Amino acid sequence: MNFVAPGDGDLLIGRARVVKPGKTLTVCRSEVFVVKNGIETLCATSLMTLMAMTAMADEPAPKKKRDKA
Repeated sequence: MNFVAPGDGDLLIGRARVVKPGKTLTVCRSEVFVVKNGIETLCATSLMTLMAMTAMADEPAPKKKRDKA
């Protein structure tokens, strides 16, 4: 997330879209706008790549034992 202006205003509006969907990787873009006195201004933006991990368990891996030195 890149913050480009303060989010100080009457209303925050978030807009996002999928730029390129894929079987494993999906690229998405999002923007956050602040509305103050009727004027909409960009205050944050992001571009992200999401990875589908279909064969992975939805629980954390067990903790590894640390050797004491």
